[in-house]
Amino acid sequence: MQKNAGGLPPKKFDFIIAGAGASGLLLAIEMLQNNLLQNQTLCIVEQDAQKLNDRTWCFWSNQPLPDFLQSLVSQSWTSCIASGQHQKLAPFTYHHLRSADFYAACLALLKLHPSVTLLHAEVLNIKNAPESARVTTPLGDLVAPYVFSSIPKFHFPALPEVPLWQSFFGWRIRFLRPPSQPLPLQLMDFNIPQNGATQFIYTLPFDDHRALVELTRFSPENLNPETAKSLLTDYLSKWEVPYEIEEVEINRIPMTNAFNAPQPHHTNTKGLIAIGAAAGALKPTSGYAFLTMHQHAQQMVAALLQKQPLPTIYRKKRFRFYDALLLQILIQEPQHGKSVFTQLFSRVPTPRILNFLDEKTSLIEEIQIFIQLPILLFLKQVLRYFKLIS
Repeated sequence: MQKNAGGLPPKKFDFIIAGAGASGLLLAIEMLQNNLLQNQTLCIVEQDAQKLNDRTWCFWSNQPLPDFLQSLVSQSWTSCIASGQHQKLAPFTYHHLRSADFYAACLALLKLHPSVTLLHAEVLNIKNAPESARVTTPLGDLVAPYVFSSIPKFHFPALPEVPLWQSFFGWRIRFLRPPSQPLPLQLMDFNIPQNGATQFIYTLPFDDHRALVELTRFSPENLNPETAKSLLTDYLSKWEVPYEIEEVEINRIPMTNAFNAPQPHHTNTKGLIAIGAAAGALKPTSGYAFLTMHQHAQQMVAALLQKQPLPTIYRKKRFRFYDALLLQILIQEPQHGKSVFTQLFSRVPTPRILNFLDEKTSLIEEIQIFIQLPILLFLKQVLRYFKLIS
């Protein structure tokens, strides 16, 4: 571990956030808007001095969004195409948010607040203690009673192996003339070669001339960019409209239950606290996380204000079990992934699926969903699951 620069004593704050990604900035904005920083100080440590448009965040909600988030949403949809059928999403609305807009708006607000320090530096280490935690950076050490970190390596003695990844390669395109038919929101179009994995096209239409068209793959191996380009080119050719590529989006998300919190609240009252992916915000079987991170930030700030135990992102055991079964299929029998998802979206209304992905369904509703799926395939995975944990 690098020593504190110049041998100076650590600089003290009331709160430190390590990592200015979605989870860190959502937490900072919640602190700001709920007056938690009126008489307390916050330091945000982020290695990247300039946050770019490095990803697209999409999420659905059946409630009005807070004004700040609503102002950043660039597009919303109330219907989609699922398994070739047009479906209403009500009571949900599906939202799209550009990361560049989010970063810029959050940082602009935080820079204006006198209690907030933005430090552009790498987090070299975080050392936890019962009543505080120390963050080591090349610019010096920082210490605070609460250090919120989205960096997984500081929360796990050994990083969990990730047997399955959701990797994606997308183009934000501009059509040189409008397609003859308006493009719909399409969450999962499996009418492409599967190439030994489970993969689909995801389409977000923004207007008559612009759309995000993305190839997504569930596999232990990441997408090959050249293969992705070929598949996207073939897919776009069906519209017979010339286009130009404005942006390229490449990323990957771990698909694993390994980051799930083991209990509803943190056992330590202060010190190092996990947020974001490190806290299990990513839904293992879908990759959606933005709204979960926002809700976790709200719950954390409410607990801090009320001096209550800090909540984790705790998921009920049965939902972890469901995810484990699907992950087993996608890892061990990927040839069935397409049929599982196609059958699901053709037989179950999309709003019910979204509610299930939010883990807000009842056991009876979940049984009604599962009986629409290949029963023998899932029974096989149930037996395999209990054999593995026995």
